[in-house]
Amino acid sequence: MDPLEQDKRLMRERVRDAVGGVTPERRSAWAASTLAWLLSDPIGEASGPVVGFLPDEREPDVEPVLRALAGAGRRVAVPRVGWETRAMAARVIPDWDNLDRWTETRRHGVREPVEGCEALDLAEAQLLIVPGVAFDRFGGRLGRGGGFYDRFLARAPEGVPIVGACFAAQVVGRVPTGGHDRPVSVLATEDGRVACARTGDTP
Repeated sequence: MDPLEQDKRLMRERVRDAVGGVTPERRSAWAASTLAWLLSDPIGEASGPVVGFLPDEREPDVEPVLRALAGAGRRVAVPRVGWETRAMAARVIPDWDNLDRWTETRRHGVREPVEGCEALDLAEAQLLIVPGVAFDRFGGRLGRGGGFYDRFLARAPEGVPIVGACFAAQVVGRVPTGGHDRPVSVLATEDGRVACARTGDTP
């Protein structure tokens, strides 16, 4: 196995053990903390489209945050996966109060927007909120290993704010990254907002 991939695999195992069980209370605490700052933060005050994600039970509860952004008049999209092509496309949820109508559960239990949802050109996005297994304070992000988000984020415009949604236990000293890994701008944890230093800075 490639040394970088070996480092990533070991990091995933360590972080998953450190995070432990994720309770509904912990997920709700994340949402409350993020809502407390995001809508008044410069990265959350723009009026353009937002791309988020539909979380599973192991991830922070992003839905209230996306619902609030939609309520503020922003178009909010989430990924739909092309499982055969291993690519993702952003699709706008037209009504966050009737989410079940506009989503479906597909492979691996992943909730996704239905095919009929409007496609969003990622170049239009003014804010992205992304999941991950581990993050660091230099913008490093470690995904689950499929490369879906690596390819997805590669199409995002340069300079667009990217928020890493995670629990505090997922923030590590340094994430092993390669040249294709897109850094995040800010971390959102249940403890609050964590700004990331420039990629390449030394600890």
